[in-house]
Amino acid sequence: MADSKSEKEEIETFLERLTDKYEYLRGKMEVLKFIDNPPTENDRKTINDFNVFFIMIRSALITDIIINLHNVYQHGDGYGLPKFLNKVSSNWPLFDAKNEKRLREIAEGDKKGLDVVEEILEKVRTIRNKDRAHYDKIYFLNPELLQKDAPLSMEELDKLMIPYQQIIWNYRLLLLGRDYSPGIPELLTQIRFLVERLQVYEEMVKDRSSYEVLDKMLAIIRQRQPEA
Repeated sequence: MADSKSEKEEIETFLERLTDKYEYLRGKMEVLKFIDNPPTENDRKTINDFNVFFIMIRSALITDIIINLHNVYQHGDGYGLPKFLNKVSSNWPLFDAKNEKRLREIAEGDKKGLDVVEEILEKVRTIRNKDRAHYDKIYFLNPELLQKDAPLSMEELDKLMIPYQQIIWNYRLLLLGRDYSPGIPELLTQIRFLVERLQVYEEMVKDRSSYEVLDKMLAIIRQRQPEA
C-alpha cells in the first residue's frame, strides 16, 4: 500500500499530466478551428491550394482529439478526470486536513459536473469505438450512418473542454497553490507559421519559374544539412 507521501506525489503528478494533456488537446483543437475557419482570405486560399495536405492533417487531428477526449473522460481503470477526482476525494487530508469536508464536497460536485456532458461523450465513444480506434461493420460499409447516428460539432467539442479546464484551474490552485494561465498554443503558432511560409512560396512561384524556386529551396535544404 502506498504511503501518504507517495500518494500525495502521485496525485500532484496526475494533475500535472492532466494539465499537459489539456494543453495538448487545446492546441489540436485550435489548429482544427484554424483549418476549418481560416482567419483571413489569404489563409483560406492557401489552405484550399494545398487542400490534400490539410485534409490529411485535419483527419489526423480529429482522430487524436476523439481518442484523447475519450481517454480523459473514461471511467473505470482509465487515468482520466473521474479517477483523478476519486483520488482527490479520498485523499483530501493529505492537502488540507482542516477543510477536508468542504473540499471533499467540491470534488464530489465536480464528479457530478462531468455528467453534464454525458450526451456529447456518448457521441465521442461511438465515433472512437466504431470508426477511429476500431472499424464497425455497419459504419465501415455505410460511413454516412455515423454522421447520422453520432453527429459531433466543434461547439460540442468545445463544451467537453469546459469541465476539463475548470478542473485544471481549480485543483492547481487548491492542491498546488498555483494559478493556471494558458497562453497561445504552440501548435497554433506553428500552423500559422507554416501557412505563412506556403504563402511566401506561392508568391515566389508567381514571380519566377518553378525551376528557379525549386533550385533555391534545394539550396536552402543543402545548407541546413549537417556535414557528414
